[in-house]
Amino acid sequence: MLPRGSPSGPPPWRPWWWAGGYGSGSQDARNWARGARGERRTARQLRRLTRHGWIVFHDLAIPGSGANADHLAMGHGGIFLLDSKNWRGRLAFTPDGTLWHGSYPLTATLATIGWEASVIAGALAVPGLVIQPIMVIHGSAIPWGEQYLGGVAILPAGQLVATLLALPPQLTAEQVAQFTGRAMARLGPAA
Repeated sequence: MLPRGSPSGPPPWRPWWWAGGYGSGSQDARNWARGARGERRTARQLRRLTRHGWIVFHDLAIPGSGANADHLAMGHGGIFLLDSKNWRGRLAFTPDGTLWHGSYPLTATLATIGWEASVIAGALAVPGLVIQPIMVIHGSAIPWGEQYLGGVAILPAGQLVATLLALPPQLTAEQVAQFTGRAMARLGPAA
C-alpha cells in the first residue's frame, strides 16, 4: 500500500470543493468549476471589444438579489447582459418551441437572464433604456448558429465578438461614457 500523498495515492489535503472519495468532487462543485471556466473564456473574448471603444464589466451583483451578472458590455451597438454557459452535449428545440439542454428545459434559465437584464436597466435609471440579454454558449453544439428566444439572444461563443462589432450604431461615445458612469455608481461587484 502506498503512503498518503504519494504520486499514486490520495492527496494529503482536500481542496474546498472536495466531497467524496479520491478522484471525485461533488457534482455541484464540478458544475460550478465548468461554469467559471466558461465565464473566463467569455471574459477573454470580450477584451477584444475594448480596442473598439466598448466598456465591459464582469461579475456584477444584481440589485436586490443574491444573483450575479456574468458580464455587462456597453458600446456603439448597445448595452448587453451576457450570461456564459459552458455546457456539454447539444441544445435542441422540441416541437412546441421549448429549448432544451439534454434533459433540461431552458425556459426558466432564459426568463432569469431576461429578468436580470431588466433589473440592471432599472438600476441604471435611464428612461427607455433596454439592455439586451445574450446567452453565450461554450462547448455545446448549436446546429442552427444563433437564435432569439423569449427575448434572449443565444449565440455560440465563437460568434460573440464579431456579432457585437457588426451591430449598427445605437449609442454615441458620450452615451457609452454616461452609462458607464451610472453602472460604476449603481452596480457593485458580486459577493
